[in-house]
Amino acid sequence: PERKHTQFNRSEDLAAAARLYERGCAGVDPGGCVNLGLLYEEGRGVTASAQTAVQWFQRACARSDQLGCVNLGRMSEDGRGIAQSYGDAAHLYQTACDQDELLGCTMLGLLYECGHGVAPDLARALALHQQACTGSDQLGCANLGVLYEEGRGVSRDVARALRDKPELRAKWQGRFRYLMVDEFQDTNAIQLDVVKLLAPSSPGSTVKNVCVVGD
Repeated sequence: PERKHTQFNRSEDLAAAARLYERGCAGVDPGGCVNLGLLYEEGRGVTASAQTAVQWFQRACARSDQLGCVNLGRMSEDGRGIAQSYGDAAHLYQTACDQDELLGCTMLGLLYECGHGVAPDLARALALHQQACTGSDQLGCANLGVLYEEGRGVSRDVARALRDKPELRAKWQGRFRYLMVDEFQDTNAIQLDVVKLLAPSSPGSTVKNVCVVGD
């Protein structure tokens, strides 16, 4: 028989989602607490309330949901719905990172970059972003790319920045149609990697031709 579908508008869907997340949170799924907190933070399907969002993130974190701890850390860092405390944020991010929540690692890395709640330590920031990126956290990769691009805490490595920061790679891939490399015999490994990342064989590149000149 033909199946009929009932159409719901977006606000009704989100309100229903909020009720279901609350039921999940009251049961065995602390992830429901996190999702409900995000709805309250953004005012989707419920009345926006940073304080209420914090309460749901606290419930999730207390039940060892590390994403709840990361979101609670964000609110503490920004001072939204809770007193601002970089120290509390750093502790929450560290707890999450120790439990393999990679977003916690890269958020902690950002604190080490600017010295908020922790002593500034670019080497530590680099290690945390690398840990996150190795685990396939895209924000960790992007932050790692920025450090390599700017040469902060590590020797400047344009090729590494292009690999780790897709938006930077896309910017430069779309800027040229032709590449010419003079004195090719003097090209070092990093420079060769840059050419390869911009070359026609690289996904997304608009470069059509590469010419090299050497002795």
